[in-house]
Amino acid sequence: KAKGHDARIYSDGKIPLAALVKEGLRHSPLQTFKDEVLADALPALAWIEPGYGLMNDVLGPNNSHHPAEDLRLGDRFIGDVFNSLMAKSDVWQKTLFVLLYDEHGGFYDHVVPPRTVAPDDEAADVAWTGIDPFTRLGVRVPAILASPWLHPGLVPWSESIQDQHYDHTSLLAFLCDHFGLPRDKLGERGVQA
Repeated sequence: KAKGHDARIYSDGKIPLAALVKEGLRHSPLQTFKDEVLADALPALAWIEPGYGLMNDVLGPNNSHHPAEDLRLGDRFIGDVFNSLMAKSDVWQKTLFVLLYDEHGGFYDHVVPPRTVAPDDEAADVAWTGIDPFTRLGVRVPAILASPWLHPGLVPWSESIQDQHYDHTSLLAFLCDHFGLPRDKLGERGVQA
């Protein structure tokens, strides 16, 4: 909970990864998310995480788009969340829906990953590559933003790929700015994002 702002994780997975990162953040099932949408009672930040039903369903259902599961389960999960928001106009009018993937899914990308600042002052082992691996971003991954606040078809990218880029840190920087939190607590990448 940051400066009085409410945040919650919603997931039908038994152990949402976000709950492991931020101790104390409440975890509720997806049905609670749907109920709170209908009641217009969502927290300021609703983190929705799929289930990662690995290890013979020990972690709950797998609807995360991770192989080797049926991708339709992930599509249904995303559609369920998005359609819940769209069904309640008052909620949708004040929502920014962000869908981030953590992998590229094997799609070929013609763009060389751009260089960036290291996240901290820790020295990296460069013996095997000759470069600091933490000063280069990885392959591009899908990110989808949907909101009544955005222009339809908006692709926020400059003419030159080297001029501007967005990475997962960009979302963290946005959240810091939105909630009045210091970016520098996230390291140099948080500051530059």
